[in-house]
Amino acid sequence: MTPAPEYSAHATDPLRKQLILAQVQLMELEDLRDELRSELDATRDLLGQNQKLGDDTLQAHDRLEAVHRDLQEECTRLHTSLRQTREQEVGLAARLTEAQAHLAERDRTLQDVHAVLATLRSRIEQLEISRLAFLRSRSWRYTAPLRAVGRLFRRAGGGKP
Repeated sequence: MTPAPEYSAHATDPLRKQLILAQVQLMELEDLRDELRSELDATRDLLGQNQKLGDDTLQAHDRLEAVHRDLQEECTRLHTSLRQTREQEVGLAARLTEAQAHLAERDRTLQDVHAVLATLRSRIEQLEISRLAFLRSRSWRYTAPLRAVGRLFRRAGGGKP
């Protein structure tokens, strides 16, 4: 029976680094999600303000029709303002839709990261179990003296035993 190769603790280092990087990316994605939620709330506030402005403009228009001739210029300005407000509302609605799509994409990415993280954790657990089983095996324990002698030869410059 040939001795099993010596186990290197560095074998799991890339996996651990990937796990740490995945966790950092997860935290960054969560920060980005929080930022996007804040922007979404601000956009909703702007939409509410714009809706109120539109409603106020319509009420002013109704009052100005009674005064008719003297206030015709003011009425035209309010129509222009209303059109701009509606254009802004359409633009904000488009931005809101875009932000929601972006948030959904980030949520999918976050789910993917969670899946990768779970896979990596599972793989680390499997490797740890395999490593412990290997270190507890009879062949590993019985060949420990041979490995120790080999290390002594290598340190002493004796070359291969």
